[in-house]
Amino acid sequence: MLGLLRLNCCLLTAGLLLLGLGLGLRTEMQGMILAGLTAPGTLAIAILCTLGGLTLRFYRSLLFQAAASPLIPVDLSEQANAEAILRDNEERFRAIFEQAGVGMAILTLEGYFFRINQKLCDLLGYSRLELFTQRYHDLLVEEAHQDVDALAEMLLTGERSSYCAQQQYRRQDGSWLWGTTTLSLIRDAEGMPKYFIGVIEDISLQQAALQEREAAEESLRALLNAIQESAFLIDTHGMVLQGNQAIAHRLQTPLEELVGSSIATHLPPDIAEIYRHQAKTVLSTGQPSQFNDLVEGRHYENSIYPISDRDGYITRLAVFSIDLTESKQAEDALKQANAQLLDKVTQLELRHQEMVLLGKMNSFLQVCRSVAEAHRMVADLLRPLFPHCSGELFRLNATEQWMTQVAAWGELHTSQSQFPMQHCWALRRSQPHWGTASSTGLLCPHIHHHNPPAESLCLPMFAQGEIVGSLHLSSLIAGSLDEAKQQLAHTVAEHLALALASLELRETLKTQSTHDPLTGLYNRRFMVEALSYELQRSQRHDFTFCVVMLDVDHFKQFNDTFGHDAGDLVLRALGQLLRQNLREKDLPCRYGGEEIVLILPEIDCHTCYQRAEMIRRQVEALHLETETQSLNGITVSMGLACFPEHGHREAEIMQAADTALYTAKHKGRNCTVVAQQRPVAEHSH
Repeated sequence: MLGLLRLNCCLLTAGLLLLGLGLGLRTEMQGMILAGLTAPGTLAIAILCTLGGLTLRFYRSLLFQAAASPLIPVDLSEQANAEAILRDNEERFRAIFEQAGVGMAILTLEGYFFRINQKLCDLLGYSRLELFTQRYHDLLVEEAHQDVDALAEMLLTGERSSYCAQQQYRRQDGSWLWGTTTLSLIRDAEGMPKYFIGVIEDISLQQAALQEREAAEESLRALLNAIQESAFLIDTHGMVLQGNQAIAHRLQTPLEELVGSSIATHLPPDIAEIYRHQAKTVLSTGQPSQFNDLVEGRHYENSIYPISDRDGYITRLAVFSIDLTESKQAEDALKQANAQLLDKVTQLELRHQEMVLLGKMNSFLQVCRSVAEAHRMVADLLRPLFPHCSGELFRLNATEQWMTQVAAWGELHTSQSQFPMQHCWALRRSQPHWGTASSTGLLCPHIHHHNPPAESLCLPMFAQGEIVGSLHLSSLIAGSLDEAKQQLAHTVAEHLALALASLELRETLKTQSTHDPLTGLYNRRFMVEALSYELQRSQRHDFTFCVVMLDVDHFKQFNDTFGHDAGDLVLRALGQLLRQNLREKDLPCRYGGEEIVLILPEIDCHTCYQRAEMIRRQVEALHLETETQSLNGITVSMGLACFPEHGHREAEIMQAADTALYTAKHKGRNCTVVAQQRPVAEHSH
């Protein structure tokens, strides 16, 4: 019985060994007979087979009896199944190995071929027999032997499990094949090296294309360097692919450092942003772009052209830059010559234009109705006469000897808006005074010295031999106030002084005829005319307006107690308060004694009442001082009537306001009362 078992094991072992040899692999096999591992009377047989790094283990259990027992037949179907599986695996391996699209070989540890597929023979042009007689080294260029040995040693020592490299192989006809080689080391179950498996992929076409590309790039480099202007290639992200020495010289960067870097890192930030914008435009439109830039005083004309691949996609951009500095300088020189030629003609035209503008100024000033209107017009009239200059017009307060700014134009206001006469050299010397930033000690004290203008000119203004104001001109640009402009400014100051003095005289006479001299408010005659005019205007345009009659409480007692001078002081203060707190179109009038009438156009009763109450509280807060005493506790009572609620005629409205004032007095004074609305029957009259 045991003899039969040994025979079966030997046959299985021999079959696996022949299979391994047929595959060109080393095959190891062990057979073990283990008894008593399952159950009494059972014999277990284990067969271990290592095939190409794959370990197969087969078990077989048999029952046996004592020698006196008869022999039992053994079922060998499991053994047949194992043999069928091995044959199937061998066929699959052979098919994969032979039909692979790349060259495959199995090498001994010494580098000899002992298994080769047909694809490798086709790639190298050798037969299988010819390759079996050669070592792997024999097919490589001699310069690669040392590197290959070093890599193989790393595989054997376990530093690496495989490697991949591009190598040249000698073909049978003497030509060379470029291939990507992947080599792996196979070890047995105990980790001992057994053989190498190599895969070789033909990359000759790729290498040829690479060499062709390198040759094209070399030709491109030669072409770029032959161009005198700056030229370079960038990809769609702005990375420099190629460039010539001209661009390297311009950017002061070695060409080796320039290539492979972003062009934006070698340009000023503002210029880099222009390049990015132009490149983006070319990529989006597919059309070339041209633009100019200025770097460190040099003028450049730049062009960007798109370069597309075979499929029409833009993959690169060609940039050319031409230095136009010399031609630009020549152009500027020509322009300067032309400018000098035209300068005299321009000066003549300028003098003529100044005379025209001066006549225009005189014409407008003659038809102005008030000094305030003239002040508003001065800026617009003088601005074109003195380009590149700022100006300020000052009027003299003869009583306080202070100069006050009444008009200004331009961006630079270098003078104080108010200053005493002594702070202007022109007024103290009664003649024009010109100063510069380089001689700040000679600038007038009223000029801000912390930020002085390049030029400053002050001119006194005389009327009937008396100083009435001054004209101040300044500029940040030296030469703006040359001799011709100074002479023009002197003429302008004379014309302004005479025109403004005439307007002031006319205005004074008019004011005296329409204003109360004590309070500065309109007089009663003006009030009657104004009330009639406002009533007609409101009726025509369907407006509302209000009349407020105001009376100082206990004014007679106040006069008797403090004197008439104190009473006049109260009326002057009241007039000033009203002028400061009413709208420009409101008309405060002195009706008589301590009574004042306010005509307020285009306002409703509610708003007018709030305005009157505000004035009443401000009067109550007045604190006046005489030379000998303080005046406190001044109050006013007010009666308010509106058109058309309280009347359709002047007399009706005034009567309604007077009645409301009388009611306020009887309610305890220091209050505002709105007139009672008339009955409907009265409205019809």
